[in-house]
Amino acid sequence: MADTVLAAQEPLLLEVDSLAGIDRWFDAIVANGTRQDAVGGCATGSLASQLSGRDDLTRQAFVDAFARWEAPLIAGLRRMQESGELRPDADVTELADLTMAAIQGGLLLAQVRRTPGQLRLALRGARAALEDELTPPCPERERGRAKRPSCPVHANGAKIRKSMPAREPFGELGTTDAQPADLDSKGVAC
Repeated sequence: MADTVLAAQEPLLLEVDSLAGIDRWFDAIVANGTRQDAVGGCATGSLASQLSGRDDLTRQAFVDAFARWEAPLIAGLRRMQESGELRPDADVTELADLTMAAIQGGLLLAQVRRTPGQLRLALRGARAALEDELTPPCPERERGRAKRPSCPVHANGAKIRKSMPAREPFGELGTTDAQPADLDSKGVAC
């Protein structure tokens, strides 16, 4: 099951090396949940919650499944660090864990409450955490006069929230650019 989920999301997961790429991935997850009328939940998460307590071998299989799912996200977040978009001291593994927790929790609440708004809300929280770890804009760098590590404004690593363009990610039903087909023909989002 986890391999099916990963295969369905792989094209989008390979592009999560920017906030825009993460937004496209989130949009596709919400679009799929909307198409399923928020009743599908996450097959991997549902099985994990039911079976992982049986024995350590089964639990470890789910640990490995989630690790395979998080790996492209961690790699994308590392590329964001390398490009200077994400703070060098950001814990990319923690951000990936938080993102997966938001997806799993959002899908569960959307399934129980029968509204994709729950998933949308959870993903907004994950996006806010990612925004908090973005490298603040450097006025000197934007003028071409400073490279990021030596920037006198940001050299101390002060955490300043980057101002983001006005965008309501994962907006009202039917307003997302992503289509459920962005995942796969069976609608496997998770």
